[in-house]
Amino acid sequence: MDPTSTFKGADELGALGAATSCVVESAGETGCGFAQPWEALYHFLIDPAPYTKAAVNCTAGPAGDACGNNDIVVAGRDEDLLAQRAAFLRPDSLVVVVVLSDQNDVSLRPAGKNWLPFAYPEAKMQRGWEACEGLPDDLEPDSSGPLTALGCFSCFQDNKNPNCTKPWSASEDAVRLRGFHQVQRFGFNFLWSRERYVDAFKNATVPGSDGRLGPNALFSSGFRDPSLVLVTGIVGVPKHLVEESGKPKVLSTADWAKLTGPIGKRDPHLIESVGPRAGLPTFAGDRSVDPVHGGERFVPGVQQLQAACIKPRPSTPSIACAPLGSEAVDPLCEPGGKQAFTQAYPGLRHLRILEQLGPSGLVASICSETFAPTMTAIATHVRAILGARCLRTIPPAASADRASCSVEVLPDLPAGKTCETLTGVGGGTGYCTPGSAPCRKEGDFLGPSDKEMAARQLAIRLGAEIAQATVEGENVIVRGSDGTKHLVCELLQLSADRTDAATSTACRTDQGFSPPGGGYCYSSDPAMIGDVCLHQGAASTLRFVGDVQPKAGSEIFPVCGKC
Repeated sequence: MDPTSTFKGADELGALGAATSCVVESAGETGCGFAQPWEALYHFLIDPAPYTKAAVNCTAGPAGDACGNNDIVVAGRDEDLLAQRAAFLRPDSLVVVVVLSDQNDVSLRPAGKNWLPFAYPEAKMQRGWEACEGLPDDLEPDSSGPLTALGCFSCFQDNKNPNCTKPWSASEDAVRLRGFHQVQRFGFNFLWSRERYVDAFKNATVPGSDGRLGPNALFSSGFRDPSLVLVTGIVGVPKHLVEESGKPKVLSTADWAKLTGPIGKRDPHLIESVGPRAGLPTFAGDRSVDPVHGGERFVPGVQQLQAACIKPRPSTPSIACAPLGSEAVDPLCEPGGKQAFTQAYPGLRHLRILEQLGPSGLVASICSETFAPTMTAIATHVRAILGARCLRTIPPAASADRASCSVEVLPDLPAGKTCETLTGVGGGTGYCTPGSAPCRKEGDFLGPSDKEMAARQLAIRLGAEIAQATVEGENVIVRGSDGTKHLVCELLQLSADRTDAATSTACRTDQGFSPPGGGYCYSSDPAMIGDVCLHQGAASTLRFVGDVQPKAGSEIFPVCGKC
């Protein structure tokens, strides 16, 4: 944490929560009815040249045409936003992005006539050709080229197809439903393709709003790489598909097929549809027919998609159901006409982006009773990211299981604790007071020494400052400029010469290994390195096992030499 931060330590959690609530409440929930969270985060975090304005210069057009033949014009460069981004992105920080949404993403691409579906009058939108109707719903290209190759055209482009004279009903072409199945219904994708946002969290160079490639602000500092970015989506998805024992689950290929696969393999709750979906029961006054979403509904005059999931409202129902008298056909309503439940629509674009992000993405359901397990999962991921050090090269070692660096960890100073009493499972110890055995041994670059000598060897970075370690009682500590004391401990390297051959081998190769006390080791086993580090070209990883895990608020430092 930034040492200059206003909110530090457990005592400030309440103040941080209050400040965060104030920001959220100030932003409110009013505005455009088409949710664009992925483009919003791209605009703030990623775009090398964020625009100040994207608008259509509307002039009188033909009857029913809101803006004639005018195109969207992107203008300006938002220097204020760039300054805010620079202040927000500390160069060496880990970045966690959370997308919280109860509906699908509709991130409009501000180009050409992409305003059409959001400005055309109800029942006036041009259809797509018949060939478009059978295309898969995950086909969302940036341009019309891939669609025309499949015989799919918009009637805006060419009106010679019989579909172009087929009228809409108001419920079929409601403006509020213009974001879904655009290719199948209109023969064109008016949104940014999903690859834009996948690339945003992987590539060092990305397109800016000025049409030019530029540096990705997430990675331009040189300190942060994709392994230090975690993206979480809390979105419209049935919780039983993404939770296990009340916690977000690690999703397998089979799990993803139920979330984003083709229709037939995908869970029917995640199919976007206005009308009832095959395989799901219809609500007729009893939500137990389908505990996930209460049953399919048909409410006359209500222009909405079917739900992916529902959950009880957190307070006594006070909102009237719309239209009144719909409680017999709407699972959100209680007898008496009050809305007792809230719903979420299928978050397919969110899910597909997170699937493509792989280990950098985490999925949770917005219909869960509490987000606490998701926040815990995020913290666990962050801890794992910080604890798993991807080593592109490894210093020469005297033996296959030993490298030339030892490691120190700095948790905040616990009252009455020494390094040796931080662990104790089975009587083992993975922490040592600096200078002492078994973390140091004869022949090391930094061999055994008394505490005073060890402290003189250790100058530790705390935020932006360098602090010299000192001895206080039984401990070696460093003290920040704010007076906070941190306990300095050395970690036991589980090499054969410090423990035994079996322990050393297990640490490097056994994913379930958890010895008494614990320690760390260097491993070149691909299963230990993991997909994220392998993708970065890492040759090995620094692995922590047992009780020796990076503590909350701690940092790990190498002390390099010839061990």
